[in-house]
Amino acid sequence: MPPKKNKKINILGECNDSNCAACNNATSDASLYCDICCSLYHPLCVGLSSTVYEKFAELLDLTGWVSRECRKKSAVKFNKLQAAQSGLAEEIGSIKAEIAELKNKPQINQITPLASTQSYKDAINTPAIKSVLHMDFRSVIKDADRRSRNIIISGLQPISGIDDARLAVNLFDGNFF
Repeated sequence: MPPKKNKKINILGECNDSNCAACNNATSDASLYCDICCSLYHPLCVGLSSTVYEKFAELLDLTGWVSRECRKKSAVKFNKLQAAQSGLAEEIGSIKAEIAELKNKPQINQITPLASTQSYKDAINTPAIKSVLHMDFRSVIKDADRRSRNIIISGLQPISGIDDARLAVNLFDGNFF
């Protein structure tokens, strides 16, 4: 029994017309409905003979059907998600290793307590403390300056022979300018 022909509504609430998405001609009751894009297709337009379609139509209510274009798009999106997930897993592993290293590393900046007779002003002017404070202060300013120029881009698919900076420029040129 072929599926009923009527306008279908996809996940986004959009209605697709009753023309074949491949040839743009009107469809009949003997049409295939894509479960992802909600478009209708003539069986012949997707490579199914009438005999094969009749057998397949019996299973359509149980199995559903997805067009070749939607399968390709889904595969590309899936591969991008897989690559992003792999990158995140590597980054998490790296962060865990850094945390473990920091936990085991002795603190260089720990200063022995000062004698109670020494004032704060005298302590700050002690060469060892002055040096440590100066290094910490410069490090904080340098880090803040570096971070103020950062842009984080996730999900950018690597392309062989093109560095990340060029990919980012292409992304901005194509989408924002």
